[in-house]
This record gives sequence, C-alpha cells and structure tokens, in this order.
Amino acid sequence: GVKFVRYLTLDSSNNIRSKAVPLKRLMQSNKLINQVSFAEVCYGGLPAYGDSMVDGTTVDARRILAVKPDMSTLRVLPYSKNTAVVMCTVHDPSTNYVSSLCTRGLLSRVLKTAALDHGIAFQVGAELEF
Repeated sequence: GVKFVRYLTLDSSNNIRSKAVPLKRLMQSNKLINQVSFAEVCYGGLPAYGDSMVDGTTVDARRILAVKPDMSTLRVLPYSKNTAVVMCTVHDPSTNYVSSLCTRGLLSRVLKTAALDHGIAFQVGAELEF
C-alpha cells in the first residue's frame, strides 16, 4: 500500500518542486493540509540552470510558502505503488492567499480573465512526464 504522499507543484521554469511525506506522519496529524512548505526562492529566485539567486528579484530565501493539496488530483503512482501524488497550490502563509508565484494560481487567473473580459473559455489539462 501507499507509504508516502508526494506534494507536487511547478515553478515558473516548469521545474517540478516536490516533497514526500510519510503517510504515517500524515495519519498522526489527521490531515493532509498544511503539512508542506517551500522556501519562496525556489519559485522565483533560482534560475533553472543553477543554485544561485537571480539578481534583482525581491524573493527571499527566509520566507516560506505553504503548499495546499488539491485532493481531486490525488493518485497512486503507477510505477511506484507505495507513493501517492497530489498537485498543490502555493499560498502565502501571512495572507493565506494564493501566491503570485504559484503557476496553478496564474493559470486560474488567466482563465477567469478570459471568461470575464473576453467571453471565452478554455479546457486545459496538465500532463507531467515522469
């Protein structure tokens, strides 16, 4: 059975950001939410080619962003039956709003703007290749 839950997000360079949490730990806390966070710099301050800060950004390595799972995306990985994966949105814990660095949040805002301002709708889907 499942022993780990992997929380997934994508940064602005389309790099997968992921943390695996033992299911035992999640069961002890009795919830899947508010378990994972990432440093803000992982989303907008590190280039895809290295581990050095991008000059001129306002992101901070000390600030954290909370990762909140979208339970409708929870799946067991077909190649690793002991690991489940769930896609997440990234929130600023100081405001509890979706972070401007969250790519899922950006997509949601673009779809809403297209519908409200232009009367058009899109059906989109994400495919992660492992």
